[in-house]
Amino acid sequence: MGTFMTRQTFDRLAEIRRLLIAQLPVTETRSGHPSDIFAPWAGSLLARNRGIYYVGIALAAECIRGSEQDFEKCVASTLKFISDWQHEKVNTPFWRFFDRLTLQFLGQHFEAVSDRWGWSNLLKIQWSKGSPGTWPPELIELQRDICREALREEFAQLHESLVFIGSANEFAILWSIVGEQHVWNKEHEEKAGIWWLQENRTGNLFIKAYHPNYAQQQNFAGAVLDVTSELARTHLAAFG
Repeated sequence: MGTFMTRQTFDRLAEIRRLLIAQLPVTETRSGHPSDIFAPWAGSLLARNRGIYYVGIALAAECIRGSEQDFEKCVASTLKFISDWQHEKVNTPFWRFFDRLTLQFLGQHFEAVSDRWGWSNLLKIQWSKGSPGTWPPELIELQRDICREALREEFAQLHESLVFIGSANEFAILWSIVGEQHVWNKEHEEKAGIWWLQENRTGNLFIKAYHPNYAQQQNFAGAVLDVTSELARTHLAAFG
């Protein structure tokens, strides 16, 4: 199937989406609507052979198919998006940064090693207009619990892998899954805006950083890559 998301989780997200459509109609003061459900990608060798799981905020949501959601079609839509390196949205700071990670740790551009990595988002339902900071608060509040469960479900299938979260805001989703703020290591915060944590149970290395677009604008994207490389090679046998 190519995803760590279960059909049961997808169906619960579909119900939340129907609720959002009913509660957040288009008005004179609010344009836009909930997007399709984002089904995360997971390569066929990722759970078994270790690799990289790349977590963003939310996918740009121009393509809306209607109110009914289909699990297989949403997974296929995610794969189609990441399979075309020439796609204008793929050639962005977010994906260029990830390409540098796969080149460094997996030896090839990301589209050539898709069996060893996965892509997810903190939020599974986006708003079709604007950035997360401008979205209706209900959009995030209503899906928060199921997004926590979905991400927990995804992380549970990883071991000794690098999990890179490229978002300054965790939307009250991440801390409850991996560990509250006070347990993260922060010695690289000033240099690269990075917090990190290695989970004893799975051996996964979690790195939380700013979105690569912001890191590039502020001229510390190189530091993010350097620190990520240092941490991964130190704490993960697969990348040592």
